[in-house]
Amino acid sequence: MQLADFSIKEITDVAKRDELNGHLKRERPGFVQTDKRVWMAAFKVDGLQRVAAIRVGHANDVAGDIIQLDIQLRVNEEEFDNDSFIPEASAADILALVSKEVEKRVRF
Repeated sequence: MQLADFSIKEITDVAKRDELNGHLKRERPGFVQTDKRVWMAAFKVDGLQRVAAIRVGHANDVAGDIIQLDIQLRVNEEEFDNDSFIPEASAADILALVSKEVEKRVRF
């Protein structure tokens, strides 16, 4: 699995940031966000364009001094249209690659 053309951007518009944070909280309510910042990453995996939203915090059953990333991979519209989703194992592999890139580029 190859990750290419990785870019990451912090969402600095307060209204857009708050809207995205609200969506992320609904998707993973057991995650305690410890930083209001949120980022969007764009990248290609094996030639297919992907997007992910990222926030910082920790799972609610993890000690507060542990820093974790909540990375939510967006499903492409054509995957919905074709009912052809990637397997969970592949998604996990993608998230591991994205996590490494985020840790290189973002200071928490």
